[in-house]
Amino acid sequence: MKYLRMILVLSVLTLLSFSLYAQPDNSYQSGGNWYCDNGYIKSGNQCEKINIPANAWAQGSRWHCNNGYKRSGSECIEIPLPRNADNCLTDMGGENYSEPGC
Repeated sequence: MKYLRMILVLSVLTLLSFSLYAQPDNSYQSGGNWYCDNGYIKSGNQCEKINIPANAWAQGSRWHCNNGYKRSGSECIEIPLPRNADNCLTDMGGENYSEPGC
C-alpha cells in the first residue's frame, strides 16, 4: 500500500511537471523558456495563430502592412499614390529595400 501511494504521487508529479514545461506546437525554445513562432501569440500553454490580413506580414505576435498599404482596422488598404510617385523604399545610399521592379 505504501509503495502504491508513492508510485501514484510520483506519477502525478511527473505529469504535472511535463504539462508545466512542455513546449507547444508552433513555438521555439530559447534557454529554459519557449516562445511562439512569428504569426502566433501565447495563450496559456499554447500558441494560437493570429489573423494576418492580405498584404501584411507577421513579426512576432503582431502584423504589419506591406509597403504601399496602411492599416485600417483589421486589414491593410492600398495607399493611393500621386501620378509621379512610387512606393519604393531606399536607404540614404540608394540601396533598394522594396519588391522587385522598383
